Amino acid sequence: MWRERVSEAPVLQLAYKHMSKCAGTFIREVVQNLTASQPGLLREDLLSEQLSLTAARRDGAFVIASVRNPCDYMASLWAYQTEKPWSLSQNRQFNGSLWQPEAAECVKYGPHADKMPPKCPPSANSDPGKWGHWVNETQRGSDVGIMTYRFWEQLVAGSDELTCYADKLLNCSRNAPARTVQRDMAAFAPVAVADCWVYTETLDADLERCLRRYEAASGATLDWAAFDAHAPTNAAPHASCAALVAAQPEVAARIMEMDGALARSFGYDTCCSAAVYRRDDHGDLGTTHHRFTLDTEPVQPPA
Repeated sequence: MWRERVSEAPVLQLAYKHMSKCAGTFIREVVQNLTASQPGLLREDLLSEQLSLTAARRDGAFVIASVRNPCDYMASLWAYQTEKPWSLSQNRQFNGSLWQPEAAECVKYGPHADKMPPKCPPSANSDPGKWGHWVNETQRGSDVGIMTYRFWEQLVAGSDELTCYADKLLNCSRNAPARTVQRDMAAFAPVAVADCWVYTETLDADLERCLRRYEAASGATLDWAAFDAHAPTNAAPHASCAALVAAQPEVAARIMEMDGALARSFGYDTCCSAAVYRRDDHGDLGTTHHRFTLDTEPVQPPA
């Protein structure tokens, strides 16, 4: 008996490995919206910040991941902490040296706090001295930076728990297995763990490029109307990376030292700048532009 053939979902699923403070919430929501009408197309597990990108989880999926310049990462992470209730007690513990007084107005409460719009006063998270003190405290007694430690746990070590998370940022990296982390990250190759990388400095162009590559690889068709309609979410307002670094060059140098191997693997050679080269994949990089930005000033590639 003849039966009408029922189309099946592509064998190759789409996966986004949620990387904290690398436009993770934004990209997660975009890929969820682009695949909402096609159940089973999106690999849901890797949307978690906590689950690592293991070989088993990569199997049968086209994996997208994201990255940003380490100095910009630390600026965003510092500002993001002011939205958390524990920032109040931490600031008191360090005699108000971590954040400005008005940053107390940034705190959000409740299980859906990350979906709330920013509520910080314009002057909050603008003091380079406070940023520098916070960065120094996160680095005290450690030989690896928070960003490196997080990427190592999630992309190399296969850990399903972020050590540097929530209210632990001020001392989490002190117990990192520094020699192992440094050895592994010196050999780290982005292309070996993900099929396509989104750099936040060229966020929208890279994300579109990666999604187009997924369509070509899988035969799937995504809902591009959802891509065009989406706006950035979970971005913590703060002074530009360039302004913070200009006032705290020693802090910036230390970040690039402690996160140096990671930075080099993605082509970052200076603070706040876009990557000067990429070893992530061999696709067409396309035109880089700044419809979406995660800072108060777009970051331009070096001349």
